[in-house]
Amino acid sequence: MPEPAGRRPDTVDAAARVLATGTYVSVALAAIGTFLMLLAGHVPVTQRGPGLDLARLPAELLGGRASAFLWVALLVAVLLPSARVIVAAVGYLREGDPRQSRVAVAVLCVLVASTVIALVTK
Repeated sequence: MPEPAGRRPDTVDAAARVLATGTYVSVALAAIGTFLMLLAGHVPVTQRGPGLDLARLPAELLGGRASAFLWVALLVAVLLPSARVIVAAVGYLREGDPRQSRVAVAVLCVLVASTVIALVTK
């Protein structure tokens, strides 16, 4: 489908780059975490890993703990859809397309609402 007159594909490209880059980062972090876990002799199928502690995560990541890499990989993967929608909303606003930016903001509201519902009802 051709782009509307005056529309540059910058926003679509930027959103795609966020998704692609984030996916590569998430997979790389998961691979590093898995390698470190196996190197340490941990068997993820039989041993329970540590829970998520956001306050300790940066120090554990810098300390090379496998679980920190795995948690960050998971967080990146979970946050990717929201990041992509935020990039789209800002891009459409900059391009002067209020309709598309409203759609992006509505999608972001659905993502936020579903996250809040999931956290409140766990």
